[in-house]
Amino acid sequence: MEDHRNSLPARGLGDLLNETFAIYGKHFRRLLALVAIVQVPASLLTLITSGGMATFVIVGLLTALAGACAYAGVVFAVGQHYLTGEVDISACYARVWGRIASLLTLAVVLAVVTGLGLLLAVIVVPAIVMIVVMVYWSLSSQAVVVEGRKPLDALKRSFHLVQGNWWRVFGITVVLLLVLLGLGLVLAAPFALASRLVAPDGNTVSGTAFEYLSGLIVAVAVPPLLAIATTLLYYDLRVRKENYDFNALSREMGRALV
Repeated sequence: MEDHRNSLPARGLGDLLNETFAIYGKHFRRLLALVAIVQVPASLLTLITSGGMATFVIVGLLTALAGACAYAGVVFAVGQHYLTGEVDISACYARVWGRIASLLTLAVVLAVVTGLGLLLAVIVVPAIVMIVVMVYWSLSSQAVVVEGRKPLDALKRSFHLVQGNWWRVFGITVVLLLVLLGLGLVLAAPFALASRLVAPDGNTVSGTAFEYLSGLIVAVAVPPLLAIATTLLYYDLRVRKENYDFNALSREMGRALV
């Protein structure tokens, strides 16, 4: 009989979603804490309303970078889950810090491409090109965190993994985004209702506070699911293309199996 510790399963969409929520449920508190460490300070920055365009750009950039770091931390946490059954937050951010230059460079590149895609969304051909590119590059953060690749190499690595599986990755990504959108709406709804009840005109301190809490809860609770699901997809593609197993994962994570 094959040793289950040395094999990683290939997953269909249903398996991927089930495993995503299973991991999220098992490590719920630690994953929320992992993300909150950077997302709470970043969300406080969004309360800055003065300073003009320069402040707006700086706050937006810092918020995006915080999100990238939290996402990368959860990517590493998924590997910890499989190797140790636990999530060590300090080890996750130690890994992120060790890859920080590559992660930040990658975050800027992806943010620029995404921004161009939004600006050109009204023009069909450029918008399609941007969607194609973003799907091909969608696993580049995993390549940095797990494999230690530099930004350009990580983009190439993601392209190689997605190549031949573009439609599958695209379809899974769309389903994931719809699921996460629904979850975000469910989480935000009670606060939106409370805001309407206490401040119908939306101009009171209480109304603003409920709106802020709504955004903060969504920013902390939803991203871990995306990071878990895309990391499982990254593993899946490596299993299918490279017979990826726990021994390889262990070496890349920096921990020998015992």
